[in-house]
Amino acid sequence: MEYNAILITNGLSSLIISIVSIVTGLKIASKYLQHKERVLIFAGITWLLMYEGWWGPSVSFIVLILTGQSIAIELFYTISISLTPIAITLWMVAYTELKYKRFQKIIVGIFLIQALIFEIFSFYFLIIEPSIIVERVGVIDAQYKSFVVLYFIEIAVILIVTGILFARESLKINIPIIRLKGVFLLIGFISFIIGSILDVFLELNIVTLLLYRSVLVFSSFSFYFGFFLPKWFKKFLPKNNKI
Repeated sequence: MEYNAILITNGLSSLIISIVSIVTGLKIASKYLQHKERVLIFAGITWLLMYEGWWGPSVSFIVLILTGQSIAIELFYTISISLTPIAITLWMVAYTELKYKRFQKIIVGIFLIQALIFEIFSFYFLIIEPSIIVERVGVIDAQYKSFVVLYFIEIAVILIVTGILFARESLKINIPIIRLKGVFLLIGFISFIIGSILDVFLELNIVTLLLYRSVLVFSSFSFYFGFFLPKWFKKFLPKNNKI
């Protein structure tokens, strides 16, 4: 099979995004062992799962390189989508750890029910007629349809609203380094939403692929900085702000 520049760029950039987000999420979650804050586990796992949509193209690209064949669309969908409802549910656990704690069970319960309904309908159509919810685009990518698109839009709205509110908690604290972390969190959420929307809904070529995927990689670094500033970054801060 002939591998053109767009195919290679798409596959490699998807792989890079997936690796960066997984490493970022696991690093945040692992900090629980040091800080004993449950929100770190939920936020970390949420972040790596929110990039599940790029796992499908990554796996497809690897399989294509190794075998010269594309993976089945049913497998592609399962790899790319099946954990997304879990991701948004875990995010709501993390969010309600800091806000609306007394309503946590109700809020998380609502998202669990919605996640279950989404999974049931997804796998029903995946077995009966996959083309209703997903169609292959090119060799290693796919386009989502029907209620899957609506679900993605809902998730994007929820993430941007709760992400801003989540970051605002840090921005309200009158300690420069904490407020700086809030800024990074805000940038992380916004850049993820922008990068995702551009990547999913606009035409992709080599230039746009590199641009959109760079925004998504940047969002992972920003999200991590929103929780933990690296030592090299702290060197640029005034001494009285290094806490």
